[in-house]
Amino acid sequence: TSPGGWGYRYDGQWKLISSRHEMIRVRTETGFDEVPLWVRWTEIGPIVNSLLEDVEPGEYYALAALPLVDQDRHTIQATLAMMSATNAAEFAEAASGWRSPSVHCVYGDSNGAVGYAALAAVPVRAAGSCLGGSGSQDGSLSSQAWQGFIPAELMPQIRLPEGGALFSANHIP
Repeated sequence: TSPGGWGYRYDGQWKLISSRHEMIRVRTETGFDEVPLWVRWTEIGPIVNSLLEDVEPGEYYALAALPLVDQDRHTIQATLAMMSATNAAEFAEAASGWRSPSVHCVYGDSNGAVGYAALAAVPVRAAGSCLGGSGSQDGSLSSQAWQGFIPAELMPQIRLPEGGALFSANHIP
């Protein structure tokens, strides 16, 4: 606990945990019930202790995950732009805004232009990240946090391939 309330140390400074009360509508055999839920949020993301087992007293776990940490962009924005695209080039541009879940996308237009793109928001891990994101890490330093996302133009993709054809059989390309 920090001086003055619920808090945590981040980059050597005390930060307050923000919290809000939510009411979640849950279906029951007789209809619906309103179930209270406290959402506690840190610089990294929400505290998820209630989802974990064997948490020691005084330990708190925050989750950095999509779409929680990138709330300025949502997949629905890309989806709507993809739906209004009139050709493969517009579709590819719109698809670059896709966030989550990660998907393999093969597309084409009525003029014969085809393309493939791996659509996902892939975090750039901190250079000093010893675990590379494969497990929980110290969340008290911004230098250990995600440093952003791999730009869409650096993700696997091809447009207008030589020979003019692409194939997919729902497997990893």
